[in-house]
Amino acid sequence: MSEKPEYKFAEHPSDDSMGAIRITNGKFKGFTYQYGVVSLDEVDGACKVNFTYDIVDNEKGYPINQELIDIMGSILTELIDERYKDGSDYRTNYPDESDTE
Repeated sequence: MSEKPEYKFAEHPSDDSMGAIRITNGKFKGFTYQYGVVSLDEVDGACKVNFTYDIVDNEKGYPINQELIDIMGSILTELIDERYKDGSDYRTNYPDESDTE
């Protein structure tokens, strides 16, 4: 896999309420995308990150191949690690069962 490039947060050009990620150096410089649905699964005792994405800008026509998907996954993993590095959960406590019957 390629070395994880540098990146920055960017605005979505058609919706300023949506954020995006822009790769700022390396082989895919300028490629901009946003994450969609993110889920975590345990596979053979290891955590696997699954995600969907939307391409915001691919002006240079980079191929959407496994290398680029792996880079997006590495960036997402870094963002998740950074967000939860202090061990906080940040979720609202939703009971497993409803009180209504």
